[in-house]
Amino acid sequence: MKGLVHSGFLAFISLGAGILFVLMGVDVHANTCDNAAANTVFVDATNKVLVATNLPEKDKSEALSGALDNLRRITKDHSCTSVVVLLASGQSIGEISIAGLTREIMPPNMVTPQSCQTTPLHDAIKHALAIRNNYLRNDVIATIARKLVRCDAYTCAHDLVDLIDENKKKNELQQHIVRAQVRAGLKNVRCCYRSWPC
Repeated sequence: MKGLVHSGFLAFISLGAGILFVLMGVDVHANTCDNAAANTVFVDATNKVLVATNLPEKDKSEALSGALDNLRRITKDHSCTSVVVLLASGQSIGEISIAGLTREIMPPNMVTPQSCQTTPLHDAIKHALAIRNNYLRNDVIATIARKLVRCDAYTCAHDLVDLIDENKKKNELQQHIVRAQVRAGLKNVRCCYRSWPC
């Protein structure tokens, strides 16, 4: 009887060890697959960043945006991997991080001014400031600033114009905004005023 209990106990231990081994094997396999997939997406992001260094400015932003999308995809689709821990905590993996790519795509001085947060053109301003090409960004900002003047959003228009890095265009727009403010002020007090060209 004692031998039968002992052999039954050994069989139970063997069965338990076998089940544990199978469960561990499944778990390890699942994590390996997730890590492999996350690593593949990360390598693709790294390649996009490397390619972006040799591209002209207008194409560079698109390549970096693709790399940033890859990193965000890793955090969403491969949340159980070790790569996500580093990305989610804001750390760099090599030279690459979500925060770093975000800064590359949108330069730090291109943040929507506080005075523009409540204007009806807030979304247009945000998209305009994300344009990497300086000349195109300056033209779009100038157009938006003129529209803001028509909405009497002078403070936002001034703050936006300050972000233009082309002095001649900046000065012309500042004069335009000041003239519009003076006209509006004179109209409000019902004073005679000379019509200035826009």
